[in-house]
Amino acid sequence: MKDLLLYANYGCIAAEKQVIWTYGSPVESAVLSEKYRYKIPEGWKTYETVTGEYAIKTPWGESYHINDILCGNNEPEFRLLDKNQKQVVVKLKKEEILHKRIKR
Repeated sequence: MKDLLLYANYGCIAAEKQVIWTYGSPVESAVLSEKYRYKIPEGWKTYETVTGEYAIKTPWGESYHINDILCGNNEPEFRLLDKNQKQVVVKLKKEEILHKRIKR
């Protein structure tokens, strides 16, 4: 997998004024969701876990479930700690908009 399908979720309960980014599916409580395709950062790899979910491996060898490190407001980013416990923020690059609006 060379790209991620992410959802920008608007109007979620307890985060009405923020965009909540998710991988895999939109948030059920979102008033509106938009589906986007983003590039996986260079040096990062995705793989399927034993439960059938996808996870991501960092260039320094740590593995995470994608939704555990996915955040950001206007644009998605990965936020995590490196081997030295220093915060790393990796901004994701947009490939395309897939579904402009998914209303609930």
